[in-house]
Amino acid sequence: MPQITTVGSANLRATTLSLLDADAGPWASISMPVLRPWNERSTNRARLRTLLDAVRDSGPTAGLSAAETEALLAPAESLHSAREFWEGDLDGINLFLAPDTHTVFRLPFAPSAFSEVDAQMHVRPLWRHLEPDGTFYVLGLSAGGAALFRGSRYQIEHVPLPEGPTSLDDVLQFDDHIQSLRYHTKTPPGSGKRGRRSAIFYGHEDAGDKRYVKEGVLRFFRALDNQVRDVLDKRRTPPPLLLAGVEELRGLYRQVNKYQHLLDAAIEESVIEPESRDWDADELHDRAWGLIRPHFDDDRRTARDQFHANPDQTAANPGTSLLAATEGRVDTLFVAEAPLVWGRFDDDKHSVEIHSERARGDLEFLNAAAVRTLRSGGTVYVVDEHDVPEHGPVAALLRY
Repeated sequence: MPQITTVGSANLRATTLSLLDADAGPWASISMPVLRPWNERSTNRARLRTLLDAVRDSGPTAGLSAAETEALLAPAESLHSAREFWEGDLDGINLFLAPDTHTVFRLPFAPSAFSEVDAQMHVRPLWRHLEPDGTFYVLGLSAGGAALFRGSRYQIEHVPLPEGPTSLDDVLQFDDHIQSLRYHTKTPPGSGKRGRRSAIFYGHEDAGDKRYVKEGVLRFFRALDNQVRDVLDKRRTPPPLLLAGVEELRGLYRQVNKYQHLLDAAIEESVIEPESRDWDADELHDRAWGLIRPHFDDDRRTARDQFHANPDQTAANPGTSLLAATEGRVDTLFVAEAPLVWGRFDDDKHSVEIHSERARGDLEFLNAAAVRTLRSGGTVYVVDEHDVPEHGPVAALLRY
């Protein structure tokens, strides 16, 4: 039985990237949509069988004997009888099978049907569903405290902050005066989402007390901003940050924020009961992704504009794109999902030879360029061929 990994997009991306460092091929890469329920859909079994047979047919060209191909596919064959694997929510599967690595993903989306055996794992059918990457953070601000969440297209999860204050009480616990000037809710029921009240300041009504409360909140938010940046600044690519909570708290946090990628957009309703720390994660995710998705589309458009504006720092054919990716020079790669471009690549001499048809020992250039771009920290967009700059199968924006 292969290693089975149940994933949302965050785990899927991290696990896939970790596999890219393993060169011990050959790799059988298989993806397929799943019709539910599995046991009542003979189409699923037939589709998996067809994909496995396609790998068998490709085995000799990839340099594998019949016995080696069967050994490579043995973990996939065991899935037919693994009833527990097919239970629950499942829209697709993806298999990466190498002699010493057998990884199977249960997917929250339906990939296109694909199978291939090659010297490197094929990520293009999978990666299309992960772009834009969609990694973002949400900082929830409520009267009960603060919470940081990491989100993606398919899920959101709580991220523990580094040790430090997470509520106003934590940072001002020895300030007797501030304890008498706490938050409370004196807005009428029904004024917030689903009848929730909005959290506001209370205490004495004079301006001096209000200023005192404000300064206390700002002190807390300065400490909180340091904790948030400790988490986000560790990312190779700075992720966008959204604020969630009532307008008063969001406005005060923006006054002290030093993170350069805090977005102007925000989740305007608290998605939380006043004085609570229990966030409605599902609703938080739905609202956040609706706001964040255009941001990632902007990144793609910006990269496309840079490609057209800097023709001297581009590559637009499979051979030169693969060479640049191997040298770590590709910042952003646009690659079409559908076509396969086979050829010979000499790693030592960095020479390429493209073939009109696959020959024994060939490497698929477009997938290899994607794998090597990801290895070097570049960005890969898998798109329809007409969406690739210059309308070819691949286009690369180079770092130098």
